[in-house]
Amino acid sequence: MEGQSSIIISDSGPMINLAHVEKLYLIAEISPELNVLIPQEILDELKDSKTRMQADELIKSGKMSVLPKNIDKYFDRILPIATQMAYVDFGRSQSTWNPKQHYPEIYVILLAKELDAAFVLLDEDRAIREARRQGLKHLRHDAVLDLACENKLIRPEEVRECLKKLMTERHVRYKKRDLLIKYGVVD
Repeated sequence: MEGQSSIIISDSGPMINLAHVEKLYLIAEISPELNVLIPQEILDELKDSKTRMQADELIKSGKMSVLPKNIDKYFDRILPIATQMAYVDFGRSQSTWNPKQHYPEIYVILLAKELDAAFVLLDEDRAIREARRQGLKHLRHDAVLDLACENKLIRPEEVRECLKKLMTERHVRYKKRDLLIKYGVVD
């Protein structure tokens, strides 16, 4: 995998989705040279015991490192981006959208930019658009599954079952159907 550095920083969404299908370990396995980092604030978001347990295993094994809490340092940079994402994108009004919900993912994006990360793991469309705007490469949870399959870490049947499970149990919707077609989830 090419990139500016060997760092990959993850938001909680991809971790939650991968943990739901017992594949969180893949973020550390898709490329041996990657150093997986997660901010403490993101780790704190992992309330589901299944996700937290898998994350703790990666941390204990040294395959993922936790960055100390530091979101306050970035607040002045987070707020305008969060406000733009919340109120401008898709024409939502101030009364129906809360910019605070975007703080963690924007923090991850700003950290990735600052650390010159090779990739940032994001699942939320608005955050992905912001990462692209910031010049960052991103991966979604489905791309992690696909890369793992290409690297022969999991079989195509496993990818198909993971995608199906995420669609039915977590109600994940995939706008791009290429991986769904590739793995026989849809025609």
